[in-house]
Amino acid sequence: MKYDFVYYNGSKDLELAPQERSDLKKFFPNAKVDTMRKLGPATHDYNFEYTEGVPLPKVCEEYGCNIIEKKYLEITIDDSKKLIEVPSELCRDPKFHCLEFKTFSLSYNCIGWALGIRDWINPRFEDDRAVQKSNLNEFLGEVDTRYHRGHPKKVLPILDSLETKSEICLNPSSHHAKEYDVAFYFKDNELQHGSRYSEMIADKEIKSWTSKLGSGLLISHDLTDLDDNMSNSTYGVAECIVQCTLKNISMMNYNIFIKGVLL
Repeated sequence: MKYDFVYYNGSKDLELAPQERSDLKKFFPNAKVDTMRKLGPATHDYNFEYTEGVPLPKVCEEYGCNIIEKKYLEITIDDSKKLIEVPSELCRDPKFHCLEFKTFSLSYNCIGWALGIRDWINPRFEDDRAVQKSNLNEFLGEVDTRYHRGHPKKVLPILDSLETKSEICLNPSSHHAKEYDVAFYFKDNELQHGSRYSEMIADKEIKSWTSKLGSGLLISHDLTDLDDNMSNSTYGVAECIVQCTLKNISMMNYNIFIKGVLL
């Protein structure tokens, strides 16, 4: 059984592959990709050969996965072997030997990851207004209303515990980050990216800012690693941190995902 990705194992940092560096430069032309580290997959669909009893990827234990099983038959056409998807009923016939695959779907973006919501959170208001530092608190309230306590896609209690006050933005350069603190990046005074400080991921010590980037990459980084004021950059600069009040966090009323199963 072989997975087609390597997940952070706590014993070493994983450098970005050359293609991943190239892809990230499209979003962050001037960012410090040499100091970013790869933690594992982040979103979209990943196919893995399925073997019964093999545990799910660690990122599923941390964040929850949608799981789809598919069955295939290997056939030979013109001396070339091909896989065709077949109904499960066919595989119950002992004459056929089916190959089984699982697709783990983790559909969320950077804002969803930062706020502990397993969904794609558009960094704009529902009426399509831009989110700026001056109305960030209003935006967080709107998202909190949309993903109420107990909502199946709200997997961490971050929104309920963010410090809310008139001056919501803290200075990143003078802030000592703690678990679940959220950093927001702005370009031309509009929200473009969110990052979350993580002490642990899947029982492994991270102690770093973490971001979901691109179509399927979870990284650890310093806040300034992603800062980019160039005109063709996508996300801009980290200008605001919203502090999470840990004393108010209680997991009792939240959905806990273990091995991708909602308990």
